[in-house]
Amino acid sequence: MPKGYRREILATFIFIVMGFCLGPAIAWVLWPGSPELPTYGWEETAYSNYEPGGAGCQPSQLDRLPTNRERLRKREACEDSAEQYRIQTNDLKQQTRAADAAAASVWIAEWQSKATVFGLIVGFYTLAAAVAAAIFAKRASDETKRGADAAERAIDDSRSIGEAQARAYLTVTKAGFSIDCEPRDHPSLPAFKLKLEFRNSGQTPAVNVSYYCTAVVVPWRDRAVLPILDTIPHENYVNNITPDKPSDFEASCFGIAVYWREYVAGWRTVNHNTPFGDIPMLAIYGVVIYDDIFGKTFRSRFVFALEGHEPKEKVAFAKDDLPTLQTSMPVFEHIGSRASYIKTG
Repeated sequence: MPKGYRREILATFIFIVMGFCLGPAIAWVLWPGSPELPTYGWEETAYSNYEPGGAGCQPSQLDRLPTNRERLRKREACEDSAEQYRIQTNDLKQQTRAADAAAASVWIAEWQSKATVFGLIVGFYTLAAAVAAAIFAKRASDETKRGADAAERAIDDSRSIGEAQARAYLTVTKAGFSIDCEPRDHPSLPAFKLKLEFRNSGQTPAVNVSYYCTAVVVPWRDRAVLPILDTIPHENYVNNITPDKPSDFEASCFGIAVYWREYVAGWRTVNHNTPFGDIPMLAIYGVVIYDDIFGKTFRSRFVFALEGHEPKEKVAFAKDDLPTLQTSMPVFEHIGSRASYIKTG
């Protein structure tokens, strides 16, 4: 289990434990107490033998009065007393009912408070569960994304491996050089001829093949120190090259006439006392650019040398297999586009 995942599990467990401990604490602090209320049940009131107006309002006592006038006055007074008693009794009943309603309201409020506290606790546990679910959902989402990224990388790696196995690998494996083996077009301009052998060691054709070739005169000791072709001024196109066999092309080498004259002039200063490392060497180097069948553009470098040859003016010379100056296996560099590599003007 990943370390970060264990930390999330531990944090979630602690959060849940704190939630279960905090719930009872909330209940203990907020749980309302039950009020002790008196009972005002008017229905349970015991009736007495009380007579409004006293015993004098009884019919037997009224009949003993001597005159009708007195009996009528006493009877009216008794009726007034009974009416006042009835009114006061009704008021007492209504007050008792109001007191009972207030007690019931207090009881309802008590249980409403308890329900509120219970809802708060349940809400807290719901929040805790939601937070835990969110944490695990986030973790699951991260794991899903990580799995999708890994699958995508695996697909990209498989595609890259398949392309690497099937694409073209084009290099210049051989170079031949001759001078004045054919008639000159101009008496002062030597007839140069350069032949390059292209070999595709891949499994699919190299398309849109082009090259750029130039030369430079360097002392023998500096044969491994050549200019780096970060960009080239132009390119020369050749045919598409299949992987079945090498293809030879007569190539043009930019500036070969100038560097040949420099090479000849350098040899004129060579004598028996000249250190071997100072002997001039004509290096012919360049780059091959091509596209593979997957639409990607690559380049590979080549460098050959004319060395150990004392040039003479107007003397024909030819060498079919110039030695290479490369000290390692060819490197097939992927470039973004030809337009960014070829700087014209």
